[in-house]
Amino acid sequence: MKAEKTPSSSKTYYDEPRDEMVRFVPTSVKRLLDVGCGQGAFGVSLLQTHSQLQIWGIEPFADAAEVARQRLAKVINTTIENALESLPEQYFDCVVFNDSLEHLVDPWEVLSKLRPKLTQGAKVVASIPNVRYFWVIKQLLQEGDFQYGPWGVLDKTHLRFFTQKSMQRLFIESGYSIDQIEGIRPITFPWKFGLLNLLCRKSLEDARYERFTVLASPVDA
Repeated sequence: MKAEKTPSSSKTYYDEPRDEMVRFVPTSVKRLLDVGCGQGAFGVSLLQTHSQLQIWGIEPFADAAEVARQRLAKVINTTIENALESLPEQYFDCVVFNDSLEHLVDPWEVLSKLRPKLTQGAKVVASIPNVRYFWVIKQLLQEGDFQYGPWGVLDKTHLRFFTQKSMQRLFIESGYSIDQIEGIRPITFPWKFGLLNLLCRKSLEDARYERFTVLASPVDA
């Protein structure tokens, strides 16, 4: 199967602005942590509408982190797992994971350990690839294959795979409640699959979305 083209395929991998994610960040946020910030392009997008926002970034790749330092208030050049201990307590009122949770060995542990770093009323915003995406289903059913690629849902660096339901379970099991979950980057189904979806009473509707955005709040212990 030919890999579907995604926005990442036409931009530098570490410099995607992710403009579609800006609206999920509350306007009241003052101190935000961008996990896997790349070159800081999302932070630049945010600052256009959240001008008073202080953004910290965590980025393990040194070249990308160096660019991000010119754009964000502070950038830590390491993994989120290594950075957790040094992050200030009860400091951030928003944490963003733009397609980064699926790269972690244990995203449950990372989300759990982040809770003491958050202020009361803080939000976690995450974009997560959907493994029930139509193109993945097509590859599995029609071609009997599961082909990794350099980007997209089957990015070869992904360690974890999630559906809409298991994304919610990830956060609930890590001590959060789900405020909102919304599909992003939808496609129009080919007519045969669209017909199948109608016959199945739209139970395949989630396959229309390449990613889902999760907005979650930590639950008081």
